[in-house]
Amino acid sequence: MKRGKKFAAMALTVLMTAAVAAPAGLTAPQTLGEKLGLGTITVEAAQETVQLPDGWYYIKNVNAQKYLQVAGDQARNVTNVEIRKGSGSAGQKWYLQNRGNGYVTLKSGVGNYNIDIANGSSENSANVQIYDAYNGNAQQFIIQRTGANNAYAIGTRASNGVRVFDAEGKRTADGTNVLQWQYTGAANQQWIFEPVSGGQGQDVPVQPTQAPRPTAATQPTTAPQPTSSAQPSQGSNLQVSYTVNSWGSGGQVSFKITNKGAQVTGWTLHVNKSDLNITSSWNVQLKESGSEYIITPVDWNKTIPNGGSVEFGAACSGNISQNIRCYMEGSGSAAAPTQTPAQPTKTPSRPTSTPRPTNTPVPTAKPTQGAISVNFASSIPSRYTAVRNNGGRIEHIRYTSRDYYKKNGATVTKEANVYLPANYSSTKKYNVLYLMHGIGGDENEWGLTGNYSRVKAIMDNLSAYGDIDSFIVVTPNGRSSAAHSGNSDSNAFYSFGSELRNDLIPYIETHYSTYGNGTNLSSTREHRAMAGLSMGGMQTINIGIGECVDLFSYYGAFSAAPTSNAASKTASLLQNSRYDIRYFYNICGSQDGIALSSHRNAAKNLPSVCNKFVNGRNYYWQEVPGGHDFNVWYLGFYNFARVAFK
Repeated sequence: MKRGKKFAAMALTVLMTAAVAAPAGLTAPQTLGEKLGLGTITVEAAQETVQLPDGWYYIKNVNAQKYLQVAGDQARNVTNVEIRKGSGSAGQKWYLQNRGNGYVTLKSGVGNYNIDIANGSSENSANVQIYDAYNGNAQQFIIQRTGANNAYAIGTRASNGVRVFDAEGKRTADGTNVLQWQYTGAANQQWIFEPVSGGQGQDVPVQPTQAPRPTAATQPTTAPQPTSSAQPSQGSNLQVSYTVNSWGSGGQVSFKITNKGAQVTGWTLHVNKSDLNITSSWNVQLKESGSEYIITPVDWNKTIPNGGSVEFGAACSGNISQNIRCYMEGSGSAAAPTQTPAQPTKTPSRPTSTPRPTNTPVPTAKPTQGAISVNFASSIPSRYTAVRNNGGRIEHIRYTSRDYYKKNGATVTKEANVYLPANYSSTKKYNVLYLMHGIGGDENEWGLTGNYSRVKAIMDNLSAYGDIDSFIVVTPNGRSSAAHSGNSDSNAFYSFGSELRNDLIPYIETHYSTYGNGTNLSSTREHRAMAGLSMGGMQTINIGIGECVDLFSYYGAFSAAPTSNAASKTASLLQNSRYDIRYFYNICGSQDGIALSSHRNAAKNLPSVCNKFVNGRNYYWQEVPGGHDFNVWYLGFYNFARVAFK
C-alpha cells in the first residue's frame, strides 16, 4: 500500500480519552483543515469529542508508523488486533460508524466483526480483538484530540473513556499486540485515520465535522445495517414493506403486506431475483419465474382483512440489495370488511409444509418431576464475566459425519469446540450442553476459542462461585452438509438431528468423561442439554424438542429464528411422548425485529397448549430490552447455564 505526499495530506489522526489537554499550536478559531492545508474546517474544543464521518479507514499508530490489523487477516472470533507494516489487506481496513450517542464502532474488512474489548473489561491490559458485530459497550469507542498535534486517542466505552488503544510496551515490531491501557498521551496511544482510497472507502479527504451522520446510502455493501422500505402495490390496496438484516455473505429479509382497502382473499408478491438470492422462506410458497420470485400465501394467511397484515420472511445468501424491487398483485375477489378477523397473521412462523392444526391439546397433567427454582437475571453480574487464570480449558475437535442434507452418503469432517471445566478429571462424570450458533455463524460464533471467551468466563465463574455443578459445553457447526461454511445453504440446518444422534453425541461420549457411552442415548438424556441463538434456537425447538426429545432433557432458545415450529406443532409432536421436559428456558429482545414475533409464536404460549410445560415449574419466558444480538444471547446463556442440570 503506497502512501506518498497525497496520502500524508489526507491523513487524519485520531486519539481518544476522557480528559485531554489542548493540542499544541491549534486553538479555536484556527482550524484543523488549515493546519493540514486542506481548507477551512472548524473543529471542536480540545475536551470535546471529534466526530469523523462514517467510512473506511486505515488506522496508523503514530509511534510505530504501522497499521492496526486483524492478526493474519483471520475472520474468526477472538482474533488479536495488532500493528503491522501497511499492506492494504482486508485486515487493515476498518469501517467507522457513528452510533448516534457520541461513540463509534469499528468493523473489520475481513467480515462482520467489530473491534472488541475482551469480556468488556474496564481494566488495564484487556485485549483488543475482533468479535461478531453486535455493537454493545465492548465494541464502542470515543474519539478525542490530545495534546499532540493532529493526534487522537481511541478510548473505550468499556472503561468509560479512561483507557485507550495502546501498542503494547511502545514496541514497533510487526505483530505487536494492541491492548487497552490508562491514557498517558504517549505516541504509542496515538492513531492516524487515513481514508481508504479506492475500493472500500472514499477517494477524498474526510475531516472531523459537526455535520449530521451520513445517510444509509453511504454504508458499505459488505455490512449494511437493517433497513426497511415500503412500496405501493399495483392495481390493489396492498402495500409491501420489508426489512433487510445483512452480514455481507448472507442475511434475512422480513416482509410485511398490509391491506389498506377491502378484504382480500389471495395475493401474489413479485420480487426481482437480481436483488437477492433466496435460499429458503417461511410462511409462504415460493417459486421462480424468469427474472422473478413469485411468492404466494399458504392457506392460513391468504386472507387479509381491511387494516390487516401478514408477515413472512426469507433467508438469503450473498449480497442483498437495500432497494429490493418488488410489487403486489392482488388476486381473488375483494369483499367488504367483516367483524371476524382472519387467522392471526401478525406473527406467523410455521413452515409452509405444516398445516395449521384445527385442535390444540389441552393441558391435563403436570410434569412428573419437581419444579426448578431460579431467579433469572436481567443482566450479568460483572464478577461472572471476569477472566480466571485457573479456569477451564478449550479444545478444538474434528469428528467424522455424513452429508445428511443431500443424503448422498458422503463422508464429512466436521469441527467443534469443547469447554472442559477447571480440574476436569476422567474419574468424574460430566453433563454436556450442546450450544448452537446462528445462520451466519459456525462453531466459533459463540467465541469458545480462547482464554478470553465470554462463554468460558461465565462457566468458570459459575463453577468457582458454586452456582453450578461444572459441565462440558460443546459448540458444533450446525449445518449438516459437506458445504457447511457460514454462507452455505441454510437448509442444511434442518438436517442436524441425524448428525447429533449418529455422530456428534457418540463422539463426545466416547472421548470425554460423560454419563453416556455413545449407545442407548435415551437412558442418559437427563445429562444432556441443547440451546442456541437465532437459527440455533430454531434447532433447539424443531430438532431438540421436535425430533430428539429422547436425547435431551434441558432446552434453551435465545431469539429463535422465524422457521421455528409454532407452539401448536410442538404440542402435537409431544402429545404422545413418554419423555418429560426437565426445563425449557426462552429469552428474546423486546426490540428484536427479526425473531421476536416468531419466537413468541413458537414458545410464549406453550404452557397453555401442551401439558409438558408448566410456567414457573419447568418453563420460563423472558423478554428483555435489546435487539437480535449478543447482549441478549450472553444473558440467555448465563441464565440457562444456571438452570440446566438442576
